[in-house]
Amino acid sequence: MPIEAQRDPFEALFLGDDGLDEEALDALLAGVEHDEAPTDGRDRVLREVSFADRFAEYAAPLSKILDVHENTAAELLAGLDNTLEWGTERALPMLKSIWVDGGPAVQQSVRGFVRIAAGETFPAHGHLGKETCIVLQGYMEMDDGRVLAPGDVYSATVDDHHSFRARPGGPDLLYFVVVREGITIGNASLRHRD
Repeated sequence: MPIEAQRDPFEALFLGDDGLDEEALDALLAGVEHDEAPTDGRDRVLREVSFADRFAEYAAPLSKILDVHENTAAELLAGLDNTLEWGTERALPMLKSIWVDGGPAVQQSVRGFVRIAAGETFPAHGHLGKETCIVLQGYMEMDDGRVLAPGDVYSATVDDHHSFRARPGGPDLLYFVVVREGITIGNASLRHRD
């Protein structure tokens, strides 16, 4: 009597006449306990899934830009998906922000996380001091044609003027920025809060 090769049970599921072997499916599911799906399934999953580590790879560069210990940078990054912390700027309604403290090297600076909805534009602005930013999510399309992707670091100098937009059709643009002294937009300015 020849030895019969054992079939993979998942392969066996698709060997029936109608494309699905009901007997093989029943055998796989035998003894599997399951509950009815909760009516608030999506909300429950989103509450239970931890996004705490999705920006972890940026802790080292953020710690250098913000002049803080890497553990502090990691904690800040882990809290970004808590939508309760995001504030809005009256003068820049397309912008949501979380302004943070930093080390001695970034005092007298505007510093924080900025979120701009996909397709929205940050208007032309000037810099009162050096700017450094790191893109964490989405794409920053600069007015000179450059596109910055997650992990890219951008620097601007005093009196640089530019605008950018969050690439449409993708995720919101999320980046961290430090600007010495602040920025000017037309006759208005956003200055440090130290």
